[in-house]
Amino acid sequence: MSNEDDLCLTPLQSLLTARTRDTKWRRQYHAYSKQASQAPLSFWPQWVYEMYDSYILARKAAELWRQIIAKPNMDDHVRKPDILSFHIGSKLPVSESVRQKLLEIDGISYRLQKEIQLLKAFNVIKCRNCQSHIAKRSDVVVMSTDGPLGAYVNPDGYVHETITVSNATGLALTGSPSTVHSWFPGYSWTIALCAACESHIGWLFRATKKNLRPRSFWGIRSSQIADDAQVDQSE
Repeated sequence: MSNEDDLCLTPLQSLLTARTRDTKWRRQYHAYSKQASQAPLSFWPQWVYEMYDSYILARKAAELWRQIIAKPNMDDHVRKPDILSFHIGSKLPVSESVRQKLLEIDGISYRLQKEIQLLKAFNVIKCRNCQSHIAKRSDVVVMSTDGPLGAYVNPDGYVHETITVSNATGLALTGSPSTVHSWFPGYSWTIALCAACESHIGWLFRATKKNLRPRSFWGIRSSQIADDAQVDQSE
């Protein structure tokens, strides 16, 4: 075949490639959303179906969650909305009471709707006792494979659900730094109290080795976070 023939075939090959790509995208979309193909034939507009389509809701929730934890790809989670709803629900940087209500919601789409609502509303972390501002959404940092929220056990067997943030305000340190039983190897910990009401908010972790990054971060107890975001199952 001549070079001239090659040039003639190039546009056709590009068109076939584009059509193949478009067909693949359409198949994936309809696999995620069965209701989407039925919406044009029904009385209700498509956006009504999307409100209860667990796959569409999963993609929205995953995108909002990705913005917080900076995880580049969550496609595997989106394909399993039920697992995603429990994953996000168990890791959201909210108080223990809000998380408990969230996980008790009956129905995948309803749980995902509430998670999207909470993710959009989550802007600040406040002290449960006095409402003092502690940290912002942009301060949340991932310091373990569990995400920004993890359950850590102290030597006495007490479990602390802790949210990690890069910066915090309105906190006062008490006691000396210690590396004993540190939850984060290579980091020392110091108890942090709310400067306004003196309740135990969490800890400041500082790197003890030069090569560790970040050099410091805070661990905020989820039990000490204000219930700004409410979960109402009756809605």
